Amino acid sequence: MKDLKEMTNEELSQLIAQASALLANKSNDSIALVKPEAESDLTEQLESNPEEGKAEFELVLRARAFKGSKKCWLARLDYNEKHKMVRSRSFLDADLVDRKQQSARVWTERKLFKVQLKQGDWLEFCQTGSAKYDSREIVQYKDGKFLNQRGDEVETDFERI
Repeated sequence: MKDLKEMTNEELSQLIAQASALLANKSNDSIALVKPEAESDLTEQLESNPEEGKAEFELVLRARAFKGSKKCWLARLDYNEKHKMVRSRSFLDADLVDRKQQSARVWTERKLFKVQLKQGDWLEFCQTGSAKYDSREIVQYKDGKFLNQRGDEVETDFERI
């Protein structure tokens, strides 16, 4: 295998695709080995239709003084279907943060996130809920719909771009 610095963009893209496939097949912290034929089939599928199953969405989350934790955030989840537990969470940076200060202690904040999702991606988002609790939702993007952990369709504020 070549040194990463010596690889072309195309070779790096193929390496990333192969690594993603291996990570997707990871189960119980053991990597499922992919046969070389299956690897090349996967690479051909990705090259022939790289945008298939991807969609870009825009989401605005809100936080307010005196409401819940006073925070709002969005995170991608690495979700283990078999055990129904989150294996890792990576927080996404907001594209725009708009904070309006009404007084020294009273403020509202809006964060705009632009997210590109593939089939099967899991997201968790948190925003202002009631006075004591945040509103948290874990959703999966599947077949153009957002589903909760039980598989029921969820209404979201995601706007397709």
